[in-house]
Amino acid sequence: RCENVTVRDVLLTNPGAWTLNFYQTKGAVVEGVKIRSRDLGMHNNDGINIDSSENFVVRNCDVVSGDDALVIKSTSRARPSRNITAADCRLSTRTNAIKLGTESIGGFENITVSNCRITNTKMSGIALYAVDGGDLKTVSISGVTMDGVMMPISIRLGSRLKTFREGDEARTQAGKLRDVAIRNVSAKNTGFIGMLINGVPGHPVEALTLENIQLEVPGGGTAKQA
Repeated sequence: RCENVTVRDVLLTNPGAWTLNFYQTKGAVVEGVKIRSRDLGMHNNDGINIDSSENFVVRNCDVVSGDDALVIKSTSRARPSRNITAADCRLSTRTNAIKLGTESIGGFENITVSNCRITNTKMSGIALYAVDGGDLKTVSISGVTMDGVMMPISIRLGSRLKTFREGDEARTQAGKLRDVAIRNVSAKNTGFIGMLINGVPGHPVEALTLENIQLEVPGGGTAKQA
C-alpha cells in the first residue's frame, strides 16, 4: 500500500520467494532492474510481481527467473490492476514470461506491454489468464520477439473462482476477457503449439485482435498422424 515508489538500477538475486513484489501500490517506477533467480532450483521465485496496483511503469528490466518473469496479478476483489505499462524488457523463465493472472479476482484494465525480448522460456511467452471472475480488458501487447519458447501465446477465460484474501467473497461466474490486441509478435524455436485461445461455455473470449503474428512452429510427423 505504498505510493510513488522508484526501484532503479539494482541487482536482485537469491530470493526465498517472489523477488520484487508490489501489493496495492499506487504510482511506481521500476527501471533498469536486473533479476537472477532461475538457477536456484526453487519454486515461486517470480521476477517482478504487480498485484492489485495501478499507475505503474516498468522499463528496461532484465529478468531471468525460475517462475513467471513479469507478472501482473489481482488478488484483491476490490482492487483491479490497471494503468500499467511495461517496455523494453528482456525476459527468460522456466514458466511464463509476460503474464496476467492466474490470480484474477479483481481483474485487469488498461495494460500495455511493448518492445520486449523473450528467450529460453519453458511455458508461454504471453499468457493472459482471467479465471477468478474479474474482467480482463483493454490490454495491448506489441513488438515482442521470442526465441526458444514452448508456446508463444496462451489466452484463457476460465471459472476457477478462487479467493486470496481473508474476508473476500468469491465471485459466482466467469468475468469477461475482451478488447485485447496483440500485434507485431514473432517467435521461433517453439514447441508444437503456436497459440491457444480458450473460453468456457457461455463465456467466450471477445473482441480479440491478432495482427502481424509470425510463428515458426516445428513440423514433422507422418501422413497417417496428419
